[in-house]
Amino acid sequence: MQIAIVRHAETEANKARIIQGHKSTPLTARGRQQAAEIGGKLRNYGAFARIVSSDLARAKDTAALLAQSLFPCPVSNDARLRERGYGALEGQPVFSLKRMLVAGHTDMRSLQIPGGEDYAAFEKLVGTMREK
Repeated sequence: MQIAIVRHAETEANKARIIQGHKSTPLTARGRQQAAEIGGKLRNYGAFARIVSSDLARAKDTAALLAQSLFPCPVSNDARLRERGYGALEGQPVFSLKRMLVAGHTDMRSLQIPGGEDYAAFEKLVGTMREK
């Protein structure tokens, strides 16, 4: 079995350098084009049994666009595939996170973000997904 891992295409928040986390953000026109292009490239690898994506709009939309190129290819969504939740930082500029790291003299693994997902818990979730 072969597995292809594809990150969601460009979103409005990516373009504006805004932290997304669990915040659902739409793809840009460029993002929709990126997804269609990668779908065309993936088609060269043969048939795909299915696409599984996060349940956030950016991932669902990317998956749907990929599926158009890889038909027939069913798409399902799984909330466990979401990126780390950034709590109070979601919707804020990326420099807010950088400023928090510098002020706390810490790194991403140790940073405690108000309302955010603890890194150790996120890492544990990813580990349990690997085991399945």
